[in-house]
Amino acid sequence: VLGMITPPFFAILLIAHFIGSSNAEVLRLIDTVTIAVIVLVGASFFELAEVCLKNIFSILLFPKD
Repeated sequence: VLGMITPPFFAILLIAHFIGSSNAEVLRLIDTVTIAVIVLVGASFFELAEVCLKNIFSILLFPKD
């Protein structure tokens, strides 16, 4: 668990240090990463929806709240 948590923790800590200094390049990088994450989450949503919602039975079995 520590091996999975430690590298992202220090990466975020390092980025937070540079954000505090208002470095324009770092802020541009964060904006780019944010857009990339939104696109990847959207793509995975559509792939899962294609697999899970094959027919009307699966849609009726798992209706929205």
